[in-house]
Amino acid sequence: MAVHGTAVFFTLVCVLVAVGAQQCGRQAIQPVIPIRGSANDRIIGGTDARPHSWPWQAMYMHQRKGQNGHFFHCGGTVVGRWWVLTAAHCCDLPPSMNVTGTSVVVGQHDQSNPNEPFKTRKEIAETIIHPSYNKPTPINNDICMLRMKEPIEFNNHVSPICLPPNSNELPVGTKCWITGWGNTNNNNSQPAVIPNALQQVDVKVVKKSTCNAAYYGLVTSKMVCVQEEGKGSCNGDSGGPLQCKDSTGKWVLYGDTSFGSAQACVSKRHPSVYCSVAAELDWVLETMSKHPG
Repeated sequence: MAVHGTAVFFTLVCVLVAVGAQQCGRQAIQPVIPIRGSANDRIIGGTDARPHSWPWQAMYMHQRKGQNGHFFHCGGTVVGRWWVLTAAHCCDLPPSMNVTGTSVVVGQHDQSNPNEPFKTRKEIAETIIHPSYNKPTPINNDICMLRMKEPIEFNNHVSPICLPPNSNELPVGTKCWITGWGNTNNNNSQPAVIPNALQQVDVKVVKKSTCNAAYYGLVTSKMVCVQEEGKGSCNGDSGGPLQCKDSTGKWVLYGDTSFGSAQACVSKRHPSVYCSVAAELDWVLETMSKHPG
């Protein structure tokens, strides 16, 4: 009888752990947060992430005519079993790219390892670009929803992030984290340095007025700007998450990587700019409800 009770308790614990891993914004594997960021050649100024500690991180891939294999194109974020959120400029594929197919990879950490045990590829059923992308100003409403052909399986290595609870903007000074496999060389005139492992770095929200002045009026209410000396996103990080922890300890998606300085990915004058998921929340929820899996 005691053995049976122990077995039931063990099963219950396993179920609770599995369910916990599937709750939005909660990781089964906690990220290692450095006490002091190192200004080395990572995402820009970041570190290797602990494997699968950002379980909503996705890779947006494409295939090209006449070429074998799948090519990494942009980052993305799992927001539901059928959905990955990314940037509209990632989805707006010109005919010159000769793209013949698109997919999403989840559960990836080291992109140089073709045999990662938790990696899964999902074909994309529908690509939905915000109807007001590039309106009324360039790169405005830079958000896109990718609907999968089959649902994403959630586990301890793949799970969704939470969407913002409302359309409120983040307070200036809020600390957030960005992740991606983008270029780690801050000099855009030099060859890109692409990391194998997923990178992470912390940044802080800055005043939109300051950001807007740096970009000569290009920044709108649909954007959020972040900056931290020697740290930021770069080419290849586009579409990836700007994630911030709320008061309950859950991680919330507040932005997708949009654009930055043309001269250097991290610049004292130019903050990194993200499409504000909070500002686009109504469209995101409407899209997910109108296009069920």
